[in-house]
Amino acid sequence: MKGLSLFEKMEIQEQKYIDKMDWESTFMISRNGKILQADRRAMHIWRRLKNEIMDGLGSKKLSFKWRGMEISVYPIFERGHVTKYFGIIRKGDIEAIEEYINKSYKIMDNFKKNISHYFFNPIVIAKGYVDLVLDESKDIEEKKKLKKIKNAIERIEAVVKNTIMYGKIIE
Repeated sequence: MKGLSLFEKMEIQEQKYIDKMDWESTFMISRNGKILQADRRAMHIWRRLKNEIMDGLGSKKLSFKWRGMEISVYPIFERGHVTKYFGIIRKGDIEAIEEYINKSYKIMDNFKKNISHYFFNPIVIAKGYVDLVLDESKDIEEKKKLKKIKNAIERIEAVVKNTIMYGKIIE
């Protein structure tokens, strides 16, 4: 991936993630196990795993893996009591998704480090020379011009800092 822009690298990582995630399905059941809502895929899986899911239900999230799927069931509370459950079934490679997140973080981290190095070094040098000339100058017109230059450099510095810290191009 050497030679690609940050955005091209992120797109490649995102496509790898999408390729690993096959599908997602949802269902909602009552406290007694009656299906309140489910798509066709969730209904099929529910019929096969009803007893296993019902045995594990309580007031906390239930999570388990079955045949390459991750099944999570969340309790829904009303007035302090569990009244129903919401379930999500995901088929996909969870490890690949975590790897995608980690690689994306590393790409962004390297991008920030490069911005710091390639932008801040010249900015600091320019500010230093402007300050030096400003201190030595006796000409009022020259000082006005140098202050405008310094102000422009400080604005660029603020934009670079905000880009690094917040990912936004703002002053």
